[in-house]
Amino acid sequence: MKKILIVDDSPFFRSLLKDALRRDSFNGDDELQILEAKNAITAMDQIKNENPNLVLLDIVMEESELEGIKLLENIRDSYPDLKVIMLTSVGQETIVKKCFDIGVRDYLEKPFDTAKLVQVVKANLN
Repeated sequence: MKKILIVDDSPFFRSLLKDALRRDSFNGDDELQILEAKNAITAMDQIKNENPNLVLLDIVMEESELEGIKLLENIRDSYPDLKVIMLTSVGQETIVKKCFDIGVRDYLEKPFDTAKLVQVVKANLN
């Protein structure tokens, strides 16, 4: 079973992502477990306890405007092989470059095409 952790402070967006992934990319919940975290602390706990295969991470969350980048750095330090995809409304070239320099696998800007998201997730789960 593959596990995906969605890290976003918006319950609505987490739900939207979860529905899109289940509906469009996998044939049943037994093949995919989707975990959720609303902040960096919960995300690190989920990573430690659940060992996800992939993290979908927002940049701007309630604690700070760059909480997602700080979390990405923490993930890289503690779990260097964990695949991370940024899903964010931040499109500044310097931020995008910084994320790739830290080690993000892909970067999708909100709003994004669901088919593109599914394609990127599938590519990173294999």
